[in-house]
Amino acid sequence: MENMVFGPGNEGREVFWNTTNYQIPLDVFAFIALAILGWGLYKRLDLWKAMGKAEVRDDNRGERVKNLFRNGILQLSVWRDFYPGLIHGLIFFAFFVLIWGAAIDATSFYTGMHLPGKGYLAFSFIMDLFGLFAVVGCILAIDRRYIKKPDRLGYKGVPDNRPDDAIVLILILAIMVTGYIIEGLRIAATGNPDFEKWSFVGYIVGQFFVGMSMDTLKTSHKLMWWGHAFLAFGFIATTTPLPAASPSALRTTGNPNAGPRSTASASSAEETTACFAVGIPYRRSRSLAKTLLDSMAAASRVGPHAGWPAAVRRSTSPRVSGCSGPTSVKSTRSRAMRASTASGSLGSTAA
Repeated sequence: MENMVFGPGNEGREVFWNTTNYQIPLDVFAFIALAILGWGLYKRLDLWKAMGKAEVRDDNRGERVKNLFRNGILQLSVWRDFYPGLIHGLIFFAFFVLIWGAAIDATSFYTGMHLPGKGYLAFSFIMDLFGLFAVVGCILAIDRRYIKKPDRLGYKGVPDNRPDDAIVLILILAIMVTGYIIEGLRIAATGNPDFEKWSFVGYIVGQFFVGMSMDTLKTSHKLMWWGHAFLAFGFIATTTPLPAASPSALRTTGNPNAGPRSTASASSAEETTACFAVGIPYRRSRSLAKTLLDSMAAASRVGPHAGWPAAVRRSTSPRVSGCSGPTSVKSTRSRAMRASTASGSLGSTAA
């Protein structure tokens, strides 16, 4: 592919232009980032398995697949509140498309095949468009979370902003911006061909580099390319933060347990419905593992980090046959607990 000549009628570009000699170190760093990601996932899974009783999650498979498509892929649950849903959608769908774009580039590099002519033009336009969506989404998210600060993004007046939220948004924004700079440097260095106007953002950026010497363009491209690569590796390595109970700004897909419950699960829920932890509803939380999973899955059903994570409001007490609660409690007992104890429905303490 290095010896191919691109131009009108044979539009295209050399994948890894100006950086082909860096493929081996790039693969090494990518492996390290993926290994860190895999370790984080393993530790999270290990934590789930070590705590609490596992819940049945393989029943009603048709409904679960349907919910996966609706809420995991189409992200319908977050569109119930339009503006935060729009922000989340811009970032989520941009990444969904750009990941496929990276896969196509990798395939082109390793196989020597490339998208010819109109296929390349359409590919270039789509990649630049969805990259722009991600940039806009990040800017809107930063504005909403750190400038406008609506009350919904906190709890009782306390903002729900953590350093990892800012880090994620800044990383995504930096990855997109450096990607456009790299594209602009490449376009300027290859003579600003007219067909590259389909890469409309990169083409506009490239006009700022017109007139620079070829050596300067290539050196700047290499430095920016490595910076872009390390930003991407950093993002990959930090997408599974520990501890697992800390929800990420990126994970807002709604309740993973939505849908019909099995008979066994329904029975378990009935057993814990009347159980209160000194005035705090037990929320049918049957295991710490479920609490951790729910806390990661969504801060709210209506938008990214809107409200307060459900797990914060839940009791983390282990499930027992009677009521349980914290060791230090208020002297006043809840009306529901007094009624339950009086009726003897929560288990005998006189036995």
